[in-house]
Amino acid sequence: MKKLYISMILSLGAAMGFTSCDDLFEPAQENLKDVDQMYDDSKFAQGFLVNVYRNIPAYYDNTEYATDDAVTNETENAFRKMTSGSWTSANDPTSQWVNSLNSVQNLNLFLENVDKVNWADDPETAELFRLRTIAEARGLRALFMFYLLRSHSGITADGQLTGVPILDHYLTVDDDFNMPRASFDDCVKFILEDLDFAQENLPMEYESIGTDDPVPAPFDKITSKPGTYNRVMGHYSRLLINGLACRAIRSRVTLLAASPAYEASATTWTDAANAAAKVLDHIGGPAGIDANGVTYYCNTSELDNLADGVNPKEIIWRESVNKSNSDEEAANFPPSLYGNGRMNPTQNLVDAFPMANGYPISDLRGKYDAANPYAGRDPRLAHYIIYNGAAEGVNNTPIYTGSDATTADGLNKRETSTRTGYYMKKRLRMDVNMDPSMKQGKNHFKPRFRYTEIFLNYAEAANE
Repeated sequence: MKKLYISMILSLGAAMGFTSCDDLFEPAQENLKDVDQMYDDSKFAQGFLVNVYRNIPAYYDNTEYATDDAVTNETENAFRKMTSGSWTSANDPTSQWVNSLNSVQNLNLFLENVDKVNWADDPETAELFRLRTIAEARGLRALFMFYLLRSHSGITADGQLTGVPILDHYLTVDDDFNMPRASFDDCVKFILEDLDFAQENLPMEYESIGTDDPVPAPFDKITSKPGTYNRVMGHYSRLLINGLACRAIRSRVTLLAASPAYEASATTWTDAANAAAKVLDHIGGPAGIDANGVTYYCNTSELDNLADGVNPKEIIWRESVNKSNSDEEAANFPPSLYGNGRMNPTQNLVDAFPMANGYPISDLRGKYDAANPYAGRDPRLAHYIIYNGAAEGVNNTPIYTGSDATTADGLNKRETSTRTGYYMKKRLRMDVNMDPSMKQGKNHFKPRFRYTEIFLNYAEAANE
């Protein structure tokens, strides 16, 4: 099947399609704004982008439940249903069709109207805002088109590698929604062209310059005033998509396209390696690795002092900080730490951690001791997984996960107990206290891109 019917008309699209009927209503709907109101209200115009940022798929999406790395004790979890035979059009946790399509639609609507927006009274400031927001929108469109491609591309019945419909304009109620799929390579080309534009017209990172510093290229063609540049491209804009994030998106796109699942693609392993290298060049390659990047989620001093949108050394792009938060701990702490123990790593994943000397546990040179299975292992095991006897939480509480355990932490003791003998530790801060009598959350943030991912992308592509 080479055509994909777009079954919904977006709520925003419907609203825009019927604006000509406003005069039928008395009084007008005062709390609803038409798209043309963005022309004189720059904050309303920026709201189109803000809403799209909120739709970026979560970094912690729990897709591990769809692999042999983890299971969950949550009986109604969509991935659990999927893996037990209930993968249907009504239950598809992997789908990005509605979320990403809606986002691309909003971005296209923005792009078709951005030139009419009065961004600022000062013409140089206005032009910088116009350029930045167009580049933002195209960078974000590339990201959402990637998610569409990753979730909905594939091989047709006659063996052709196919992509998704390319949405390069805003679809109205008058458009033909029975759009053909583009080829996979055309989709990749469209994404990379958006990224090219975004990379050329966004700063690598949003940082303010000094009052005597020259305005960096290419923005010096618009203004020579540091204050004007800083207002639009300075540190106030941290956490927005930037040139570095666009390079990281390119690394993901090219690695996907070069992978065996898409071997008919024109993208090569060399393309993927070069894309990752462009990101790593920014930190000087391996010399720029964060020594504490492996524990980015629980580096307490670093987390508690994050301010003004600054990134830790490990992070390329992230969401804002959630202060005094305990959502991840509530979901995933073991029951004795007042959590629901949702994510349970499998023995398969635990066995994949090598010994500290680098040898697999199946290699005699690793000196693995089955009677003491967690001793002498790669230190990431203790950072990422709570195993039987590990001391965790604010009081270093021993967590006993075996079937003979006397606490609810034991195997299958109750609904919130582990199903595998393990609990997830990665993503969690052990200094969060979930005891209802003295509950205390801590600062958390969710990454969007980490340097570790890009190093692994480069290693895989370069090796191939």
